[in-house]
Amino acid sequence: MTLRFDLVLRPSPCEIARFRDAVRELTIVGGTREAAERAAAERVFLVRQTAPAA
Repeated sequence: MTLRFDLVLRPSPCEIARFRDAVRELTIVGGTREAAERAAAERVFLVRQTAPAA
């Protein structure tokens, strides 16, 4: 089974708030702001979907 990700192109205010919360949480845990933003973006703005088996 292959994983596929769809990017959320128009984030809702709720998704933006979740992103900011995730950045804050990841920054507290450790690491750079840039790494925290990247990880938060993957958590919030990428939607994991399973691709059909070929």
